[in-house]
Amino acid sequence: MSVPPSVSIVIPIWNAEEYLPELLTNVLRQEGVTVEEIILLDSHSTDNSVKIGKSFAKVQIHPEGNFSHGGTRNRGIGLAKTEIVVLLSQDALPSSPQCLLPLVKALEAPRTAYAFSRQIPYPKTNPIERGHIEHAFPETPSIYQLGEDESITQPEQIFCSNVCSAIKKSVWNSIPFREHLIMGEDQQLSKELQEQGYHVAYVPESVVLHSHNYSLSQSFKRYFDSVVALDQILDGRDISGSSLRGVAFLKTEVRSLLKHHPVWLPYYLLFLVTRRAATLLAHRARNLPTGFCRKFSMHPAYWQS
Repeated sequence: MSVPPSVSIVIPIWNAEEYLPELLTNVLRQEGVTVEEIILLDSHSTDNSVKIGKSFAKVQIHPEGNFSHGGTRNRGIGLAKTEIVVLLSQDALPSSPQCLLPLVKALEAPRTAYAFSRQIPYPKTNPIERGHIEHAFPETPSIYQLGEDESITQPEQIFCSNVCSAIKKSVWNSIPFREHLIMGEDQQLSKELQEQGYHVAYVPESVVLHSHNYSLSQSFKRYFDSVVALDQILDGRDISGSSLRGVAFLKTEVRSLLKHHPVWLPYYLLFLVTRRAATLLAHRARNLPTGFCRKFSMHPAYWQS
């Protein structure tokens, strides 16, 4: 009888009491893997997150000084005891007890260093966010890898997400997350892994619930940060190809809203204006006053540093 593979779970948390009871229960019920430890990296929570975490078996609480998307995850992986480390966001809920095993199996391929899950929206997610998630995370698997004489110039080549993912610690030792990025550390990792000859696997058999109903203000800040990050990761990138693909998706989205949710069309137009404004400003972030960037960003502390 084969021994189930062992994994460490790393979860950055901040005021996560709403999510932790169900999340930790689901993680500990995973089948086909042995959860050796759950490492919670707490960034100064003021609610009952730490108390809830301590009530579960195998949970370690590690206070986190200054949170950063890449740095905090690096510290969690560094603490892990096992070769396979699973990364989760506090608001990502495994949809079944068979969520993590497909990720671990994907890493059995010698050149696959990183694998990530399919995301599906929570039931009350608005149709705009729902459409984006369903477009980004289809039902068909993918392997991201560089062919001979290929180079990475487009975001589509490095798409991945550490909302729910698994990484080989032995590879991470030499290719960690980059800590200087405002966000997009998972896409930076995908780029560097591929450039070093590794593969990144999208594993839709592994499913988590994850979505946000952002306000227009929050959407603006989210797009501002994501475009700033992509400009950092793909310096000097040609955005014309991505723009064309964006227009094609926009047409599909409008048709879908007209058919199924016509009442959302006025809001969608405001959303498009918001997204476009955030994108244009983000491309010019290097020339903007720091105070403006702090106001435009979901991560104002990043601009202070």
